[in-house]
Amino acid sequence: MKSISLTNFIFSAKIEVMNKGMKILNVVILSVVVVTAGIFVFSRFFYNNKNLFSYLPLETKAYFEFDPHNKNLLKLYSNIKRSETRFNQLLNQAGFWKDFNSELITPRIKKIGVIVLKFKDKWQRAWLLQSSDINQMEVLLPVGYFVFPLDNDVLVVTQDQELIRFFKKQDKEILIEQSLSQKFIYAKFSSYKFLNSYLSAEYIDYLKQQQNEISYLILENIKLLENEPIYFGLRSDEDQIVFDLQANNINNNSRQKISKSNYQLTRDISDKNLNLILLQPEFSDLISSLSKNFNFNKNFLENKYNFQWQDFEELQKYTAVVFLKNKTDRLETQELLNFENLNWAVLINIDLENKREEFYLKIKNFLNNYLAFKYPSWVSFDLADGSKAYSLIADSKAIEWQTENNIEYFSKDENNFAIAKNNNGVFLAFDKNILNLILNNPNQDDIIKTCPNFKGNELILLNSQKFIHGIFSYIDRTLIFTQDDGLKGCLMW
Repeated sequence: MKSISLTNFIFSAKIEVMNKGMKILNVVILSVVVVTAGIFVFSRFFYNNKNLFSYLPLETKAYFEFDPHNKNLLKLYSNIKRSETRFNQLLNQAGFWKDFNSELITPRIKKIGVIVLKFKDKWQRAWLLQSSDINQMEVLLPVGYFVFPLDNDVLVVTQDQELIRFFKKQDKEILIEQSLSQKFIYAKFSSYKFLNSYLSAEYIDYLKQQQNEISYLILENIKLLENEPIYFGLRSDEDQIVFDLQANNINNNSRQKISKSNYQLTRDISDKNLNLILLQPEFSDLISSLSKNFNFNKNFLENKYNFQWQDFEELQKYTAVVFLKNKTDRLETQELLNFENLNWAVLINIDLENKREEFYLKIKNFLNNYLAFKYPSWVSFDLADGSKAYSLIADSKAIEWQTENNIEYFSKDENNFAIAKNNNGVFLAFDKNILNLILNNPNQDDIIKTCPNFKGNELILLNSQKFIHGIFSYIDRTLIFTQDDGLKGCLMW
């Protein structure tokens, strides 16, 4: 009996332990369910609200999301007082705020998004406003705008009532339909950046057709594959705004990248009086782009000007830096490359002294032969009867160069050439004044030294404050690195 009682006792103890275990297991399961539900609720009502792109429909062709309270952006405003004014002017010029009063709206929102849609075959615009008090936001909006709350802290605003009805049909409890390419770009959005953007291929084509400074200076520098959307973002980095334009694929062959020494070269010889500096990793890239605009017969030129193209083949592997200065101090964006109103110079970056000397003489000899045909010399001949005859011949030795500040130049009629050399390489220009500006100006501009050293295929430094109109006119300097997958660079004040 005692053994049976002991057995019953042990069995009862096991039952009690199992019951306690089941209770603990039930508590654990219930806790997991509660936590899971909490995560779902949090992600539904908080996480999605932070990512405004989750409200974007399939019809979205472009989207620009701006966080005016980004701490790094506010730090930039604090470091450079005028940057806040200029950047807000840039946003207004781009039509970001349209009729909205940004000074009233900004303190009362967390984020704002601008949606560009193709709605009923028309380009339409709508705004997403994230605010803790959406009722107050409605009061601050201009007359003639329609409003619909998409969530407890997100409003959609537009001037088209039919577009509002369209958004009303977007049930927030059902996943909004978005394409794979849209999701791919939205996934690149980062809270580290104060502006994140999605641009569809159709919208990019639309921008190109506008023939404005965006198409002229940015979109023409990237070769997108067909139907390829792009991502564009802005972040604040100390004393400048860094931009990033990315595409999944670019129609570009990988080329030589800008070296750190060449980037340093551009920074050292930049000058605020120049309109544009373009760095090409190889001189051949520059020649290739120029030859597309000019047809010439190589054999004819070799025979006429007494030189061999192969003499300049080695020259083509060196880095080339192009400097441009417009004759007017202020200009329209489209006038930037107007060659009738332009002085330009090119530096061929040759580091070895003996090579610099060799190619300097070759270039000067070529110019002498060219000018000799432009300005032939009279030469007399004794005839058999004792009289003299005169003939014009192309005599390269008769060409006289003048010297100023280590610059050799020739100037006559419409023909102006200037050449020089220093430790950076050989310079060639059509005006000695621009070489004087590059070589002999002690007050060179060091603003671009703050921009990160991005790797790129070429570098473009634009003195954008010289523009009279357009969004670039609100930026002092714009530095652009073209890359295989897009563009990177800095906006500086």
